[in-house]
Amino acid sequence: MPVDYSAYMQNKRDLVPNLIRSLAGAYGAYEKTQAANQMAAQQKQMQIDFALVRDNPNAGPQDYANLMIKYPEQQQRIKGVYDMLGEDKRRAKQAEALQLFSLLEGGENEMALKSLNDRRLAAETSGNQKEAQQAQTMIDMINSNPAAAKNMSGMYLSMTMGPDKFADTYKRIQETRELRGKEQINIATAAEELNLKKGQVQKVLAETEKLETETQKAVLDLEAAKDPSTGIVDQEKRFNAEKKLRDEYDKKSAGLTESRRSYEILKTSAKDQSGAGDVALITSFMKMLDPGSVVRETEFATARDTAGLYTSLQNALQKAKTGQFLNVGQRKAFVNLAGKYLRAAKEQDKETREDMGMVVKNYKLNPDNVFGIQRDYTKKAGETDQDILNQADSILGL
Repeated sequence: MPVDYSAYMQNKRDLVPNLIRSLAGAYGAYEKTQAANQMAAQQKQMQIDFALVRDNPNAGPQDYANLMIKYPEQQQRIKGVYDMLGEDKRRAKQAEALQLFSLLEGGENEMALKSLNDRRLAAETSGNQKEAQQAQTMIDMINSNPAAAKNMSGMYLSMTMGPDKFADTYKRIQETRELRGKEQINIATAAEELNLKKGQVQKVLAETEKLETETQKAVLDLEAAKDPSTGIVDQEKRFNAEKKLRDEYDKKSAGLTESRRSYEILKTSAKDQSGAGDVALITSFMKMLDPGSVVRETEFATARDTAGLYTSLQNALQKAKTGQFLNVGQRKAFVNLAGKYLRAAKEQDKETREDMGMVVKNYKLNPDNVFGIQRDYTKKAGETDQDILNQADSILGL
């Protein structure tokens, strides 16, 4: 009986393709494993590199920039999330990170913790649990590893601002800190030249903590010239101190003066209720947003409550210029918010006068020579939100 080799031959013909497919499958699995291992190794190396910078107390802008060069996808991811935020939120996030970085970089950990605690409480009050948790995470990090908290803030700023801009900002922070150090040396030198005792110097520094160096030196001069039995200082020394205090007060209150001027123009413009009046109203309001440091330091809190109005200023101005009038509700919103800004500026001015008032009182200086004649602007701007709303209604005849 003849042997049938067909099945054998078929199996033999199938053997090579099957073997090739088997080898290809094995090699494919090997490649996938290798790729996975390589990705895991890269991920591990990235974690190590970030951790080394994060935990390095001496890390700075160049270290953050090097990480971005090595791992650009991380910057793109963080920057992408940041860019998706609205303009107001981006500005607030960057300001918060910059303040935190500056405090931690200067070793002012307690002030950083206080700032974060305030932020956490504000977030909890407004129901923003995510923001509150982020603040709490940073609080915990500062308590356990201040260097890591500083570097996390620095890396965030470098990624969102760009390494070059952050490097410039960092340089200004360093210069400011160096200037403060020189000012402290100047104060110590002045105290030594006046033969003041340690207790006297500490007393003056406590009274003038928030004042400028030249003003502090003038008060040291007062302390040195004060009669220990009567506390009286000769007229020339008093006049010099009053002048220094007045110069500083005028500089710090310049923003309030401009805000008051802009507010009066804004009120008159709101009453006009015309295209030209709307242009003047919005322009005056925009000037109130940045008259100087007095309002700049407090504006973000107010802007947070009125983000829609704040971000639409330029659009509203453009429409008013093309003849599209604001409606009554918009005018009322502008007047209302302007009142809040003026109130914030007044509160800042009140703190400035309180800081200087201690010196004026302790050395029997003339307050009118320092602050000028103080007027009561309460009726013009209002002291509560309801007062301000009533003021806006009255201005617009509602």
